[in-house]
Amino acid sequence: MRSYGWTLALALAVVAGGFETRQATPDVFHKVGSFKVTIEGLWSVNAAGERAPLSVVSSCLEAHGGSIDDVPQDIRGTDVCRYAIPGGSVEIELSAITLDRMGQPLNDFNREVSLRIVPGDLDTSPTFRTMTIANGVGTAVLRASHLFGTTHVWVEDVAPAVTPGVEGGEVVGRDEPDAGMDRTLATGVSRPLLFQEPTLATVQVPDGADNRSSPLTGRFVTIGRAPEGGEIIRQNCEDPSDPAHGLPMTLVVTGADNSGFYVTDLTACRAPEHVRFNGLKYELYSPLNGQSTNGITPEPARTVTLPPACQARTGLPSTRVYGEHVNPGTFGSIYVYNYNYPEGLYPGDLLWTIAGSVQEFTSSTQLTFPSWTVRQSTRILPVERWNENLECVPVPDLNLRTCGVENANSTWITDVICGQNTRNLKLESMESALVRVRGIRLPTHFEHCDTNGDNSVVNFCDSSSGGGRIWTHCDFDHPTLKPDFERACYIACHTMQPTVGEEPFLENVPRQSRTYDFNGAVCTEKSTYDGFGQFVVEMAGPGTAEGGLDPSLTERYESLTLGSTPAVNARVFRAGQDAVVWCSQEVRYRFGTGQAPAEGDAVLPARQILHHRMAAGALTFSVLPTGEVQPGAYCTIGQNPRTRINLITREAVPDLEPNCDPNSADADAAAQCRALRAATFDVVGHLRHIQPARPRWAIIPRDADDLCCNPGPGLECPRPIKTCQ
Repeated sequence: MRSYGWTLALALAVVAGGFETRQATPDVFHKVGSFKVTIEGLWSVNAAGERAPLSVVSSCLEAHGGSIDDVPQDIRGTDVCRYAIPGGSVEIELSAITLDRMGQPLNDFNREVSLRIVPGDLDTSPTFRTMTIANGVGTAVLRASHLFGTTHVWVEDVAPAVTPGVEGGEVVGRDEPDAGMDRTLATGVSRPLLFQEPTLATVQVPDGADNRSSPLTGRFVTIGRAPEGGEIIRQNCEDPSDPAHGLPMTLVVTGADNSGFYVTDLTACRAPEHVRFNGLKYELYSPLNGQSTNGITPEPARTVTLPPACQARTGLPSTRVYGEHVNPGTFGSIYVYNYNYPEGLYPGDLLWTIAGSVQEFTSSTQLTFPSWTVRQSTRILPVERWNENLECVPVPDLNLRTCGVENANSTWITDVICGQNTRNLKLESMESALVRVRGIRLPTHFEHCDTNGDNSVVNFCDSSSGGGRIWTHCDFDHPTLKPDFERACYIACHTMQPTVGEEPFLENVPRQSRTYDFNGAVCTEKSTYDGFGQFVVEMAGPGTAEGGLDPSLTERYESLTLGSTPAVNARVFRAGQDAVVWCSQEVRYRFGTGQAPAEGDAVLPARQILHHRMAAGALTFSVLPTGEVQPGAYCTIGQNPRTRINLITREAVPDLEPNCDPNSADADAAAQCRALRAATFDVVGHLRHIQPARPRWAIIPRDADDLCCNPGPGLECPRPIKTCQ
């Protein structure tokens, strides 16, 4: 917005040489009172430095025909037409006039002063962080990012701010030279610039295609507003056709633990599969052909159905349609770290506001030093209504697609670890939200890899090696070194890749080699389990949902129609790859070179899952029903990446002990262990990012009701887990 007048005219006169520049007299600094700061214009700016009009919230655009050019300049950035929170940089032109202590212009002041913006982050270039005052008047261009809420620009007679930089790979700061001059500490502040109020999605959506940090880390934010504080916050969706657009923000507590609680915004806007990056759309897939460009297969269209009563509580339709390329989550959840259990707060409670400092803990965004205001306490309601708000929380499926496994008939090294790719924003869109994972298998082997006894294990990474990639250490400056014993053990346990470790790394000392191979077991590193309670589980392989498998990657499995002649798969397998098979009726099967199954070949009972590792010379699957063919009978066979994710059940189900002995002398304990290892489980829980861990993501159920079991053949579910319905 431009505000022309005598202030700008005076500034232009100075630039044109209308006044002679005079050095300040020694006592002029005792006369300085403040600065009169005027905003002359605002623009969004892309990576090339090209300017465009700074956009406003969609509700204001709608009211003025949908174009920013038709929005009057004098209402932009006001309460009736807030600026949209910019995804990239913003340039602000401003002018300042030095005022004496009586509030009159002071034309004897000449020096460089500093610029600030609150809230927001200044550009690292000194050009955009300082203003030169000549004869009491100055103009400047400030560049900043991460602007939200009520924002002010400050002009201050203080030393220019520390300019961040990078030296030796580390973020450092350097002080701008100040020549030892005395500073008056005089300050001036602009009129308020009103940007969109922050939402949970504002805090969670990253600047670029990187899920490791919030753009507002270190900022204090308030999400929502109680009615006594003014008008309640309404959703301003980027797409005005979103059913959530214009609805009141609705914050519900979805769970609590001994350190804090989880909050989800029930009416958060849909989140398209792109992020704002330097003011542009940074696409995670090619819009030309819909194919992945970063190992992230686009989301298909889907429909989410909630109980009809939720419509009255949220204003959302009970059946909500999500088109293609929409993230499975809304970036609308967060963990509030309270340092203690939040007394008086219960799952299902509604909040008006939450406030706190945005921090990253293992790349999981959270609010610390929090406060909140309660909108509705469920515990004053009849007990049958305690969960009515929780019933309105959508619980998306976490599957192979959301883990970042490519939808292609091929394998990639990172397929085995869910969410290893830090560009994966599907998982980030669900961080701290309730998610559901189906058909997981618990570990069958616990290996103690902590060889140095420090109660922790070192990370490992995927790296180039010759013509491919391998799991190895994370020291990319020394690619020829092999992992040490501890890391080699950790790699082999969690990735099924046999790994050679070498020690010691000392000059002139012969190295010893040791190979770790756990023969494809679902393996968990024991010291990690003992210390943190987290253990690795294997997700369902690709196949039909009817069989408890994962149908999200259609190119990873095929269906075989059963008939009176053998059905043979067309999918190409390689030796050492894992296959997963399910059939709707009992069949006789053979892994070979396409021959028909015969008497004496193995039988797969109806509706049971078969896991098989392909061997050289037997890379084809053929199948034939054992009896009369049932109408519509079929099998699916999928190329199984055996993707793993972490599960933490210690608080929710303390009696569930995955590190058990199926051969225990205690007959009951042995029976429970066999039941546990033969079963698959469906789990609901909060999704947390654990960047240092492998895998990097964990699901944390709230209590035993968040788990159910699909028992193994002839067995029951282990106590205290209920059977899935």
